[in-house]
Amino acid sequence: MVSGGKKPRRQRRARLQGPGALLQSSSDTAYPSSRLLVWHSHFTHAASRHESVINGHAVNQQLEVYLPSKAGKAAAQSLQWETGFYYEIKAPVDMFLSPTFIREYLTDGGAVFMVAKNAPVDASQSAMLLPSGQLLLLVDVETYQQLGIVGEKYGKSIPTTSRSAHVKRAQKYVITLDLTSSAFTEEGGNTFRDRIRKCLNSKLEDLDMLLCAYNQRGSARTILFGDDDQIPRSRVELNAKITTFSDVFLPKFGAFYTELGASEEHAEEDGDTLRTSLQEAYDWLGLVACGLTDLLQRQKPEEYVSTFTGIPDSFECEPDSEITTVRWRGLLAAPFCSTIVEKVQRAVNSGELPWAAVTVWGFPDVFVPWVQSKTSKSSKGESESQRREHGYLGNGSNNYTLLMLPNDEYFMLQALGPHDSTV
Repeated sequence: MVSGGKKPRRQRRARLQGPGALLQSSSDTAYPSSRLLVWHSHFTHAASRHESVINGHAVNQQLEVYLPSKAGKAAAQSLQWETGFYYEIKAPVDMFLSPTFIREYLTDGGAVFMVAKNAPVDASQSAMLLPSGQLLLLVDVETYQQLGIVGEKYGKSIPTTSRSAHVKRAQKYVITLDLTSSAFTEEGGNTFRDRIRKCLNSKLEDLDMLLCAYNQRGSARTILFGDDDQIPRSRVELNAKITTFSDVFLPKFGAFYTELGASEEHAEEDGDTLRTSLQEAYDWLGLVACGLTDLLQRQKPEEYVSTFTGIPDSFECEPDSEITTVRWRGLLAAPFCSTIVEKVQRAVNSGELPWAAVTVWGFPDVFVPWVQSKTSKSSKGESESQRREHGYLGNGSNNYTLLMLPNDEYFMLQALGPHDSTV
């Protein structure tokens, strides 16, 4: 568990001790479970990481907002008008190396987000286009040798207990092409770019892709595919779905964490209480996400079906209450998610809602989930982007949850898969 400032390092380290620090299970299993990394800070704090996590999680498949009490229903009606669109297309990857595409969508301050569709990361070749303009190709050894483009090995972050299984599936490589570099943006004849395009076109099959583009203002924009715009495509609109759960036991997250924060001089003693409460809050939000109405209403399930109750014992709960959710599905780019988070944050900060939460799910088979800034020692403290490696293995955990509280306070629970590298 990591705190975004204001605590002495010794006290923060004390709270990190114990098996629940990452809220993960035993590491003895062949495929370790996902890890749940927790950040605690304020949105206005200089050391807050919420922006880097949200903006660094470039491509997402679902976003759900949790809005408590009757006031949440009114807030949901306002949020449902947040829309966008993306494209489904099957095309050669070398399309992105077109001088026209690079000039129109990558070098004018805009960004393009692309992820391969139906491409299991552990069993097939894949590709991604990051908003930084980097085209990433995940290829097998044979294709890597045929392409003749220098890359790096994929799977460096696999736990040693699982590495032998990965080797049996064959080594893969990640090739990075920076489309914003002079090697690709140069107008006119470009022998290097033409050679790469020809190589990709001949060695890689057409890829099913989901992609979208945003301008400098953070608004979605249309895309012309191919130099003559003749490549078939399907435009998909992002539409919200509102669901209200009535007669539920609603935890008072805001009151609990406000009271807990008032006794921060006893932070070491409250460490276990905090970890337990966060796990219970995370589980309870999972009940809402899965639509388990019976458990939300505390109707005891039949024992042969499940012994899990999901009751958050740490919190006082308000009976006969309600919670409203708003969910979007599709290709959700980071700018769209950032807009939703800002609107929900304002609703909580204004007192309209006692608390709120947002969960964003990434694609489980994406091979780079997060791109985050890291200070470089060799560059005199300048920050540089660093990609996190991701793999499916036993599960493809790749999501984060923001629990927003009054006074700009928040907890961010960041789920990392067993294959994920950390920065």
